[in-house]
Amino acid sequence: MARGLPLSSEPFIDRSLLRARVPPTPTFHHVEYDPPLSMNTVSTTEESDPETTVSIFKITRDQLNILKAKANKNENSGIYSTYNSLAAHIWRCANKARYLPDDQATKLYIPIDGRSRLRPPLPPSYLGNVIFVCNHSFTWSAIDYKEQVPNVKAPVRGARGFQCPNLSINSWMRLPIYEADFGRGRPIWLRPAKVSQDGKTYILPSPVKDGSLSVVTCLDASHMEKFGQLLYEF
Repeated sequence: MARGLPLSSEPFIDRSLLRARVPPTPTFHHVEYDPPLSMNTVSTTEESDPETTVSIFKITRDQLNILKAKANKNENSGIYSTYNSLAAHIWRCANKARYLPDDQATKLYIPIDGRSRLRPPLPPSYLGNVIFVCNHSFTWSAIDYKEQVPNVKAPVRGARGFQCPNLSINSWMRLPIYEADFGRGRPIWLRPAKVSQDGKTYILPSPVKDGSLSVVTCLDASHMEKFGQLLYEF
């Protein structure tokens, strides 16, 4: 549209497709909407928001292949994708960099595009966020759960939602972010505009399609150097 060309597909804006069932019937405990976990022991310095820093780490195709091969070394434990392998590695590195004790519980948030997971699936051109954390049944249960919450803002996570000991890993690996030509050519480089919350991480595709990925992460400034070292230890 910005280039004066016809749309390849019309935006689909019918919000009734995500209307809660009547009556709402949540069938799961939606732990993703529970309050974020806290440290077992909290020091005086941990009571306030930490000083954070943002770093970008490039993971090459060869490094990803090594990581994926190690994750799939035991054939009886299942098959892990590149994303599964990298996300698990990021989570372990963050836990180690934060020096979490062995008995410390953590919560890992992985938002998922619900369009293709619903049955029937939503149209590919559905306009708006359909972000959930699991499959068809779990997604509809989450929609019904949120319909029953007295305060619609209650399930929303604030700035501390992913703070230590928690973590969020958001994959943009398959988003066609470098195909967004608004009339002046493909983007040279793209990254999230604001990554300022401790524990928030994005995985981005390569702008040159070389099979590499970029890990954009925000952590407590005192944890970032150790995280960067661990990330390249496969």
